[in-house]
Amino acid sequence: MKYDEFAKGYRASEPNVTEAMIKEAWEFGNENKNKLLEPKEFKKLYYHSMREREAMEYWDKYTVAGTDMSYDQFAKGYRSEDPSISDDIIKQSWEMANVDGNDFLSREEFVMLFFMEEESEGKDDMPGHKELYREFARTHPKKGMTYKEFKKGYRATEPTVTEEMIQEAWKYGN
Repeated sequence: MKYDEFAKGYRASEPNVTEAMIKEAWEFGNENKNKLLEPKEFKKLYYHSMREREAMEYWDKYTVAGTDMSYDQFAKGYRSEDPSISDDIIKQSWEMANVDGNDFLSREEFVMLFFMEEESEGKDDMPGHKELYREFARTHPKKGMTYKEFKKGYRATEPTVTEEMIQEAWKYGN
């Protein structure tokens, strides 16, 4: 699919989309950086878009428009989706998502956590969101991630990971 075809389809499905949003989606999807979006690339981009929309439905359901998500909102939303979830799991998820350590989750932090949790639960048929989350945390202009935070998040999702594997992943990301 050529860029013009992609942009036309995007505008048809999202009338309020901006040119910048279309370009960002194209650049995200077009991994091989050629002038065509291959079927595999389109599938990944479409999948990512659907997951993000699903995450935003949760976000909109449990937050007040224009605000970030508090821990109480996060816990309420989590518990409403899974009443048997332990307080420890909710807290671990919060701490993993709350990259900057403040009292609120941004939309971006929430979306990345949503992707990462789907993958760790085995529901994600398009792996790689853990890496995407880590990339977000490393490059987000306001936040960033220390090695200690990275290690904590890695261990939360993969308790048996070795120190050597964490160091290797950290070096790869940096």
